Amino acid sequence: MPRPRQYPEEITVGQLERRVAILEGIQPSSEVVYAENAEAGVSVASTTDITIATTDVTGVVAGDLLVAETWLRIFNESGVSREYTMTVEMGSFTFALALNIGDDDHGVFKNQWILAVVSTSDAQVQGYLDYNTNAIKGNFNLGNEFAVFDFSSSDLTGTVTVASKVKSDNATATQTAYNNGFVVRKISST
Repeated sequence: MPRPRQYPEEITVGQLERRVAILEGIQPSSEVVYAENAEAGVSVASTTDITIATTDVTGVVAGDLLVAETWLRIFNESGVSREYTMTVEMGSFTFALALNIGDDDHGVFKNQWILAVVSTSDAQVQGYLDYNTNAIKGNFNLGNEFAVFDFSSSDLTGTVTVASKVKSDNATATQTAYNNGFVVRKISST
């Protein structure tokens, strides 16, 4: 059973201005802390998580937002349909979603995750995954969505690890993931 949400008793004017600015698309201070686009494929013929991309974001303080976006393509040439589990980790938060990809099919995935470090005892994350598990080269719709929200009393100030991982339900060869983009931004109010 989820625990009841505890709200802060008061919010400062600066915090309110920052939230309004973000909602209006005006980001107080945004820095890309990590970006990667790896053309080479990574074998995901494994029943344990294979890290596709990862980075540590340092200097995270209360009031910061971390935004992670990944574009991932999986090509299954194993001979049969496989179930793949895509996992995104942001600090103490871990989210996983399992999807089937048919033999000789491409699965295309776009993840976006926003981690709000409200205080040393309040962190919130919201994310969504858009995907198509039988994409073909050219134009196609992602069209399938999965969204999550969670919160934690963990202290996520300091260094936060952000990672994108994949595993298969079977270690048969010729299952490849392509990192078509992994970008992490830190948005600070200072």
